Amino acid sequence: MEKSAALISIEAIEAIGELPVIPAQGKCADLLVSEISLQHDLAFVMACCERLVGMLEVPESSADETIIQALWSAAHVAYARCFNSGLRTKLRPSDVKRLRIKGAVRHHENALALRDMHIAHSVSDEETIRLGLIIDKDQSGARKVVGVTQLTVSNISGDATSARSLWTVSSALHDLLNSRITGRGAQLLEEAKATDINELCERGPLIVSTPRSDEGVRPRR
Repeated sequence: MEKSAALISIEAIEAIGELPVIPAQGKCADLLVSEISLQHDLAFVMACCERLVGMLEVPESSADETIIQALWSAAHVAYARCFNSGLRTKLRPSDVKRLRIKGAVRHHENALALRDMHIAHSVSDEETIRLGLIIDKDQSGARKVVGVTQLTVSNISGDATSARSLWTVSSALHDLLNSRITGRGAQLLEEAKATDINELCERGPLIVSTPRSDEGVRPRR
C-alpha cells in the first residue's frame, strides 16, 4: 500500500502575519473550541448532503452505490455526534426546536434513528437477506434440491429530499453556532485583555501539531 500524505487544515479567524500567538486557555476558550468543532462536523454533514443530492438525482444506472452509501452513513454519524455527550459541549434537542424550519424536529429525530441503524444495531432494518433452496428435476422428473442461493435487498440511502432536509437542519444549526462563536470570541478577547500580559506570555507560543491517525484507537479518560 502506498503511503499518502496527511491532510492538514489550519484555519485562522484573522490574518496574523508574523505576530506572536500564545495559547488561549480557560473555560471560555474550551467552550469556543467545542463550538468550532461542532460547526466543522455540521459543515461536513452539509458537504455530504450536497454530494448526495447530486448523485441521487442522476439515473440509477450511473449512480455509484458504494459512494452513496458511504456519504449517507457518514452524514448521519457526524450529525448525531453533535448531540453526543463527551469531551466537548454538545447541541441539544432544544436547539433544534428553536429553528424556524417546518419539520425540523422530525428530521432531527429521523437522523438520529438512522444513525442508530448504522452503528448501534447489529441487524439493520435497511437490509433484508433471504436464503432459498434451488429445486430442479432429475431425468425421471422427480424434484430434488440442487443448491442454495441468497437474495439480498438493501436500502443504501434515503432520497434526495431526505438529504436536502438534513442539509437544511444542519445549515440552520451551523448558523446558530455562528452567533455563539462570535459572542464567545468577543468574551474571550475581553478576558484576555483583562489579564496581565506578562502572565499570558509565560504560556509560551501556540503550537499546533497534526493529530495522530491512531489516536482514535486509544480509550478516552
